[in-house]
Amino acid sequence: MKSLSIVAVLVGTSFSFAQDSSTKENKEAAIERDVRFVITGSRPLPTFNGKGEKSSEVDPAMDLIPPTSIEILSGKDDKKASRKIPSLIAAPLNIIAPLPGLKSLSKIRLKLSRPIFESAPTQEIDCDLSDKIRPLIVISASPEKQAWKSPQLSVLEVDDKVFPARHVMFVNLSSIPLKVEIDGTVKAIESGANSLFRLAPGDEPARYRVDTAQTTGSITLANSAYRTDQKSRLILLAFPDPTAQGKANTSLRILTDSVSPTISTATEK
Repeated sequence: MKSLSIVAVLVGTSFSFAQDSSTKENKEAAIERDVRFVITGSRPLPTFNGKGEKSSEVDPAMDLIPPTSIEILSGKDDKKASRKIPSLIAAPLNIIAPLPGLKSLSKIRLKLSRPIFESAPTQEIDCDLSDKIRPLIVISASPEKQAWKSPQLSVLEVDDKVFPARHVMFVNLSSIPLKVEIDGTVKAIESGANSLFRLAPGDEPARYRVDTAQTTGSITLANSAYRTDQKSRLILLAFPDPTAQGKANTSLRILTDSVSPTISTATEK
């Protein structure tokens, strides 16, 4: 009888463990998300061989050309999604590409490609969405190598509750710390970090200035203004750019984004 009791306890424990595992799996089940992507960067400047009529353009190194398409290799679930997700997603440079209705696990694997270049290499990169329902996935070149051999990825939470209208999210994808001033608020933002700024009330354009954070020899990357309406918010990206040699190899892009997702645009600054 004692041995039977032990067996019963073991069976009960196993059943309980199975239930716990099942519960955990249910928590990890795919959920529907409002996912958006943006590949940010600059195209390489053209170079030429020879002079005058005999000059010819030289193809740039492939690792300097930003990807233009994204494919979700694993982590998505189309079976119960409200819409069919395309296998290949076009992602024009510095333009937010919306992908609403993606039913996925917290971790997905992405493939970056350049379909117009037959010989161009592809890269695969892991992406952890965690519990974010409205993530913005920002993909940029490696800040150390300033190339696309090893792209980097940042996942931003852009839900209205944490990123409301009349705010600016500054994202530092570069390899250097930056000093950022937006409408009178000044912050030091380390490499890989981001911070939220509140715009001044009224209809005046948002004033912003971005400098490298050295105590001596600081370089001004931008000093300008940008007008936005009362229902919009701004995403200001600083990213590695080998073509910006006079500006610490760092460029900026402003993405204008509506709180209610619509077509988003990017403006070079």
